[in-house]
Amino acid sequence: LAIAGDSAVARMDASALLDFTLDPLAYRSRDVLAVVPDDVTAVELAFGGQTWRHVRDPETGGWNGSAAWIADLLAGLAPLRAEALVDSASPAARGLDRNAPFLTLTLQLAGQTGLATTLWIGPELAPGGPRLATLRGRELLFTLSPRTVLALLPPAPAPAE
Repeated sequence: LAIAGDSAVARMDASALLDFTLDPLAYRSRDVLAVVPDDVTAVELAFGGQTWRHVRDPETGGWNGSAAWIADLLAGLAPLRAEALVDSASPAARGLDRNAPFLTLTLQLAGQTGLATTLWIGPELAPGGPRLATLRGRELLFTLSPRTVLALLPPAPAPAE
């Protein structure tokens, strides 16, 4: 067995080769997004009928308003790791409506391009289970664990006194 770009050659039983899946998703990394927190200049999050927008002060590097939670959110995106990759032809893939997602997270990035990255998180695949998700401009569908999704949500409002 020879791997392109590798000078080493290995022996493998032919029957073992027949058991390998030909599905390319099985060999792809589950790291679906890697954001350098210092490169993010603005964060917009839409969830539960509300939208939060926070902008980084270019001089101090701090976030406007009471957005201390933004640092934790960005740490969760360095990198964002999928629980599983989903075949776009699967029945589960039909459950992601980009027009009505559970959560939308848009990050404005610094630099020459100033591009934005948008993450759409859709429905749970099972009650209390992982949620279907995708990134704008990419065909890759994946699931995120409930714990990962929870880390991306804004903090609950403080109870009124």
